[in-house]
Amino acid sequence: MARLVTALKARPDLLDFLQRERCLSPRMIVAAGLGVHDGRITIPVYDEDGALQDIRRYRGNAGEGEKMLAWARGTGQARLFFPPDWTRPQAGDSLIITEGELDCLAVADLGYCTLTNTNGAGSWGAATKDGDWDLAGVTVIVAGDNDDAGRKRNQAVASWAYDHG
Repeated sequence: MARLVTALKARPDLLDFLQRERCLSPRMIVAAGLGVHDGRITIPVYDEDGALQDIRRYRGNAGEGEKMLAWARGTGQARLFFPPDWTRPQAGDSLIITEGELDCLAVADLGYCTLTNTNGAGSWGAATKDGDWDLAGVTVIVAGDNDDAGRKRNQAVASWAYDHG
């Protein structure tokens, strides 16, 4: 991981992209452990307890299906993506569920409780199949994309939140 993080420091074009286009502060870039490998931004994926589960490789200008890749063959299962300093929301809190890891990090960078899933809009169900969630009293805000896949995901997320609250 340290090698990937160090490599990003040598890519001012990608740092500029993360800050200007994806609205991430330098603090969040470091806290999230973002790096670079083969020209792709690397995004570590941790479980809720902070254990590294995967590394996603992002290239924003890639074609459909090529934008986000798993680190290696056999990795990249759909799972929830938790930003640095994640804590579960409690009654009275708000939870913003975004579509995409970088959007999740940008919202967390603003100080909000947020999470998303890996593997794209169609993977919400697979990412949430495990886990015990109690969202009673939590205000859930669904902030997905406004395309066909995003609208379907937004509905799935809203249904999941309703079922768990």
